[in-house]
Amino acid sequence: MVVDGRSGCNRLMNPMRFIVLCLAGWVNREQQAVFEYLLEEIRVLKEIHGKKPRFNMAQRRRLAAVLFLTA
Repeated sequence: MVVDGRSGCNRLMNPMRFIVLCLAGWVNREQQAVFEYLLEEIRVLKEIHGKKPRFNMAQRRRLAAVLFLTA
């Protein structure tokens, strides 16, 4: 039976969609909090050590490896 162009399956999926949306919102808030913390940490480190970071080769390799894995 179709009511308002929706099948019974769509009505059953609404609670699942709600749960997924709530979970996605929670994850987004957690990620935003971590991101804001890391930005502030970078600002503090720049104040302490100056504007331009000077990385050695091992640190550059580590940063490149992380960048490669996230891309």
